[in-house]
Amino acid sequence: MATLKTRLVSFARGGLLLALLALGVTLVVSAWSNRREVEQMSALLDRGQVDRFFRPIPRIHSQNGGPATSAELAELLAQFRREGLRYLVEYDADGEVVSEAGEHAGSERPRPNVASLQPQLLGERVRVTFRPPPNREELPILVMEFEPLVANQLRDRATKSFAFSCAAAAALLALTLGLRLALQREERQRSRSERERHLASLGEMSAVLAHEIRNPLASLKGHAQLLGEQLDRDSPLQKKVERIVSEAKRLEELTSTLLDLVRSSSISRAPTDPTQLLRDAAETIDASRISVDAKQAPERWSLDAMRMDQVLKNLLQNALQADAERKPIETSVRLERGQLVISVRDHGAGLPAGSEQQIFEAFHTTRVKGTGLGLAVARRIVELHGGQIRGENHPQGGAVFTLSIPE
Repeated sequence: MATLKTRLVSFARGGLLLALLALGVTLVVSAWSNRREVEQMSALLDRGQVDRFFRPIPRIHSQNGGPATSAELAELLAQFRREGLRYLVEYDADGEVVSEAGEHAGSERPRPNVASLQPQLLGERVRVTFRPPPNREELPILVMEFEPLVANQLRDRATKSFAFSCAAAAALLALTLGLRLALQREERQRSRSERERHLASLGEMSAVLAHEIRNPLASLKGHAQLLGEQLDRDSPLQKKVERIVSEAKRLEELTSTLLDLVRSSSISRAPTDPTQLLRDAAETIDASRISVDAKQAPERWSLDAMRMDQVLKNLLQNALQADAERKPIETSVRLERGQLVISVRDHGAGLPAGSEQQIFEAFHTTRVKGTGLGLAVARRIVELHGGQIRGENHPQGGAVFTLSIPE
């Protein structure tokens, strides 16, 4: 029931994040689509303005039987000034100015562009050239400049709307990322709290084990050892006695390891040579098979040497047991992004897929004689140092365990 509830909560949180992200994307896409539509509408408005400004010109030409006068162009300019008309000029067939009104854009008078009658954008103005019909060569060539005021207003509003939508989408994205980070922190805190509760339960059980089992177990082991000393070396009971002693020692190790797991959360840190700490652990396990790379190692680091020695020995022992071909175990000590990083790599079969987190849980083991507490104890000690430990498969084979500890 609790697992189902946790999954539903995770699903709801994930759905909320996806909804916020989708809302932000929808805002941007909608604003971009509106802006494109505004650009199309603006082009239609520009053509509509051109038609409106040009409509009186043929009537003037018809009345005059030829070009309009500058006064007539000025009157037309005044009529449409509020709508954006700014300049009119007419040229004869030889390219000479016939009439003119208003002020043109730029320092030079525009020349008629009869090769292309498409509107030209000149800053805030649009310039259009009108060529007379083929059968009316006596009529002039007209050049018009106007400001697309209405279209510009639409473009400005669309641009502002697009900018606002992008800002809102960015805010939603930031909110989504913030929520995700907060949820991840909450999830880590929840996992840590659950682990602490689990450890507390193990602590109570360990106290019972220490009180109810360790003393009788020590007595059992001691009497079995005494019995073994009294038996002849060739006695058929000798192997059975040795088996009793061996199993008693294994149970003692189990209870001691369990007590290590739930030991008080206080540690005693002091400046320590991490390279020497790793070399000493390798010497204890099997120095002949363990190489240490300390080229980038710091000289000193704040550590609880005794507790970290326990971690390193556990990782090295696991690495040796994982490699049946007895290949060298590669270890390194280095300073990386302000943290002490120690890695241990073996050349064994690697970690089972999906077990990268489970291997650090108490009593999780893939070995027949393993207690499943070694890596749990290692993680506990590393976390007491404020660090992290992770296990993963190496790209070239085998597994690599990496622990990082801040100063």
